[in-house]
Amino acid sequence: MKTLLLLFIIIFSGIAVTAQEVVASSGSSSAITGYKVDWTLGETVIATLPGSENILTQGFHQTKLLVTGLQEFNIPGLEVRVYPNPTSNMLMIEVIQTGNDNFRYELFDIAGRKIVLKNMNSNIEEIDMSSYVSGVYLLHVLKSNSMQVKICKIIKQ
Repeated sequence: MKTLLLLFIIIFSGIAVTAQEVVASSGSSSAITGYKVDWTLGETVIATLPGSENILTQGFHQTKLLVTGLQEFNIPGLEVRVYPNPTSNMLMIEVIQTGNDNFRYELFDIAGRKIVLKNMNSNIEEIDMSSYVSGVYLLHVLKSNSMQVKICKIIKQ
């Protein structure tokens, strides 16, 4: 009896696992001037329930579009240039200012780990990126009072 029960459980467990697959006959994704449409042919029942902070979507075709941006700082009399981007070796930070403020920069990897923290000794600083792996980094330029003046996404080739 125990053997029969075990065999029954094994057979129906396999059926439950393969039931999680869906093969769609067709589908596509298109974007036109700020709008994105994702579709799948053959899905029989779908529903979308929007909430104040979340959207619940029923069905096997689950789309998610997350738009993120970097904060822009408009400080009169101050301009920060970071070039070339993307870079493979040297990254330049140039501060053009009307005042006489001191600055520092922090470089983070994509996981948010701080890689470099350095005070700027002049209005133009070089960062040697040749020893870093290819990927995306975030560069924060701050005044000496810790006020952020620029955040840049840096692409290391």
